[in-house]
Amino acid sequence: MRTFMRRLSPALLSASLVVTGFAGCSDDDDDKVTTDGGPRADAGPGNDAGNTNIDGGTLLDASLDGATGDAAVASAAVTAVNSKAADLRVTINLLLSEHMILAAKATGAALGGDARKEEFGAYGALLAQNGAAVGDLVGAAYGAEAKTSFNGIWTAHNDQFVEYTKGVAANNETQKANALVALRTTYVDSFSALIATATGLPLVDVKGLTLAHVEGTRKVIDAQGAQTWPVVYTELRAAFAHMQMLADPLAKAVTTKLATAYPGDVEAKSVGFRVTLNQKLQEHLYLASLATGAYVGGRTTEFDAANAALNANGAELGAAIETLYDKATADAFNGIWAGHNGYFVAYTAAAAATPANEAGKTTAVNNLTTVYVPRFSELLGAATGTTAAAWSTEVGMHVTHTKDVVDAQVTAKATVSPANAKIVGDRDLFAGKHMQSLGDPLSKGIVAKIPAKF
Repeated sequence: MRTFMRRLSPALLSASLVVTGFAGCSDDDDDKVTTDGGPRADAGPGNDAGNTNIDGGTLLDASLDGATGDAAVASAAVTAVNSKAADLRVTINLLLSEHMILAAKATGAALGGDARKEEFGAYGALLAQNGAAVGDLVGAAYGAEAKTSFNGIWTAHNDQFVEYTKGVAANNETQKANALVALRTTYVDSFSALIATATGLPLVDVKGLTLAHVEGTRKVIDAQGAQTWPVVYTELRAAFAHMQMLADPLAKAVTTKLATAYPGDVEAKSVGFRVTLNQKLQEHLYLASLATGAYVGGRTTEFDAANAALNANGAELGAAIETLYDKATADAFNGIWAGHNGYFVAYTAAAAATPANEAGKTTAVNNLTTVYVPRFSELLGAATGTTAAAWSTEVGMHVTHTKDVVDAQVTAKATVSPANAKIVGDRDLFAGKHMQSLGDPLSKGIVAKIPAKF
């Protein structure tokens, strides 16, 4: 378990995350991408792309050092990344990291007072929906009794976080303390016993990971209550990354127990790369919607912090792939990615204006659809040995889904209602889930293009 969950050394982590990039293959000049990166639009006022690393974060097996291998090794990497074991590992990771984001969105809204109570209701419902999906996975692997036990424990832990949040809002130390006792003892003990019994994972390790989730979430809520927004987003990203520490050993245990149903090498480097890329894209979308939501809501300081986190995610997303390619493609990625973030900020500002700046909205949409989509699609096509046409639909859908979230946020701000809040949440979740439609084929395409590096 400890080997499977190993962290990168601090030096290696820093080296792999220090520069944003989606670089071109350095050992094959024919693979270089010279796509013009386009305008390097800043993703928001007063922030740069940054080199922010997440203390304690993990990019499991994602430091791809360009090591070569023979044909058999290369074939194994391609087989592994396309396996059902890989599918399961990605699914568990995305569901658990989605849980963390939805929880933070719910608690943040709850601490926003009456003005955001409908938003809290919407994200609270999505949090329960996410829990049910995780419960279904548990049931599929370990049976109805395990599913029932899991659902009860998981629902209770969500409820206790709500109680803790209420205590923070009311500055009620007793309520906070009682909720923490329930989380640190009842939840941690019961959840850990269930998972350890079902999977065979060491109880002490499961308890440590579960307690870390509790403490990470608590730190997010405390910072939200204090409105120390840079701390909120630092802690949120750390808590988001930590979910992989729970998800990966669960995936290993399930695929070992049900090897016939989930064949494949779940620990392969190519699978770790697929997980990392999917999580970074998922996180990108949710940080973007947190930033746009803050902007639309007039929470300027929160917007600045969310936007800085969004830029840091972009730097890490590019850097995790950069070691596979060359600096020319890194520069192209930097320009394209920063530009698309900037275009979304411009669209949000225009949509949130009173009255709405229709010309500004049109300009931003045109930049997204006629500049970002074709350039990024061309880059992805060159990086995977395919064509721009193979990517343009999914890249375009990312634009459409993100725009839909912003439009819903503006409507919900203008007309506060449960129905409008639900639309925001539903669109946000849909857009977040869509990122896998980019992450899966992109990771598989990269592995297929340069398998020897995995």
